[in-house]
Amino acid sequence: MIQIADFLREKDIQGYHYNKNELIYSKGEKGKLGVGFVLKGSVTFYANMDSEEKNPIIVYPSGNFFGYHTLIFETRLEYAVVEEDDTIVIFLSLKDFQDWLKSSPVEIGKLLNLLILSLRNLDESILKSPEKPLDISELFGEEVDKTLTKIRKENLKITEHLNTVRSRTVLNKENVFLPDDEKDSHFVYLLIEGEIEQYRIDDNQFMTEVIHLRPGALFGFLRIKNMSRHFLTAKAINGSAKIAILDSDILIRLSRVDFTLAYNILLNLILTVLLIQKSLIKNEST
Repeated sequence: MIQIADFLREKDIQGYHYNKNELIYSKGEKGKLGVGFVLKGSVTFYANMDSEEKNPIIVYPSGNFFGYHTLIFETRLEYAVVEEDDTIVIFLSLKDFQDWLKSSPVEIGKLLNLLILSLRNLDESILKSPEKPLDISELFGEEVDKTLTKIRKENLKITEHLNTVRSRTVLNKENVFLPDDEKDSHFVYLLIEGEIEQYRIDDNQFMTEVIHLRPGALFGFLRIKNMSRHFLTAKAINGSAKIAILDSDILIRLSRVDFTLAYNILLNLILTVLLIQKSLIKNEST
């Protein structure tokens, strides 16, 4: 997500400055700073700060979001520690988003588009198929599932702007993605009505179900390197489905007319990053 960091630096967005070994927040601490983004430097998460048990959980270098769970839990689950002097962090709260939107709605639309692009063009070697269909409650707990359900419900307010957003109906068992449509590489889809199932097709054309999508879900932006094809396929099931088609221009227009909707699309994107990292991207031991 280096492009996002460069974009935010160019806009001279002011962040919080920290020095090496400084705590951003502690485990068990309550707060509502919002999801963080490392503009400069790096941030490390620890489960325990005891010197004998102090092992890093994960390091977030410049250009990465961190603290996804602050969207769900008011209490911090880990220690967030700065690893370099002059580290700069920004927090994406609703108020920050609204302030940026007032100053430059076009730039916020561009930020949303960069978020989408950051989840594309991945090297297939780092992606994996899950052993069984994804269950958000099982992966992250019921609270995460409830929060994501609430955010997706907010995303459905996009139906109030269908004069701005393109939409189409996908027939039962029809593929959502159009292989010969070059514009498809610029789109992300929001399910408005019906149900979609996403599958992974292996080299032997065997289909493995990955995730079942319901209205309000974003999908279609996980593409492999060179944008040549989708990592997962998607089909309407149990009848037809209606989808909204989003691209950078539409996101910019939405940001202008409904900042709350644009913010909730942002949160949906961030949580989708978390889902992909947890379930579809290999870690060092796999």
